[in-house]
Amino acid sequence: GARIQPHVDTDLDLGAGVVRLHLPIHTHEDVQFFIGGIRCGFGEGELWYGDFSRTHHVLNASPITRVHLVLDAELDPALAACFPEGYLRQLRR
Repeated sequence: GARIQPHVDTDLDLGAGVVRLHLPIHTHEDVQFFIGGIRCGFGEGELWYGDFSRTHHVLNASPITRVHLVLDAELDPALAACFPEGYLRQLRR
């Protein structure tokens, strides 16, 4: 399977006003997606935010080619309203 080596995307940070969202189109339970050392279970058809300013990597141990729609977006008030206020408050410190 394919692999994405550990790396950080320093420009993708809620604190900087930019978010990366993932919408898995085709995935498999054997796709291992880690952010900050924590395995993330991104399910097909679910929209996910990840803090990609933290170290992240992917190991596709499945027989399929995973397909994700990846969206980079400016954190405007409408999008900010989708996040828990406590999480946003923590970023402002």
